[in-house]
Amino acid sequence: MSIEEKFHNFKAFVKEVSRNNETIQLYEDMTWFKLQAMGYTLLLPHKDKLDDIVKGMQEKLDFDDEHSDKFKRYMELFIEYLGGELETSKPPEYITSECMSFEERMAMYMKENL
Repeated sequence: MSIEEKFHNFKAFVKEVSRNNETIQLYEDMTWFKLQAMGYTLLLPHKDKLDDIVKGMQEKLDFDDEHSDKFKRYMELFIEYLGGELETSKPPEYITSECMSFEERMAMYMKENL
């Protein structure tokens, strides 16, 4: 299963466990590009505070404690992917480049995915 498929599963998981309908809709509408970009800018720099991130997301998504461990595993997988630690896949340059504008990132993403 590809990393992209796993994160489509993540979106389905969020829809299944969350009681916050507004946030569910945001996750359903989120593209793979946006999910990667958000993770790279918001999650990866704070990976040492993963427990706090999971707790904050639990409050925002309004899901029960019993789902926290699975949510955390998804976050750990995403951190490994974005950090280039997964042997099977690496994040694309349009996510990890430090010198590309948003427009350049989007153009590269569209070129690779059409």
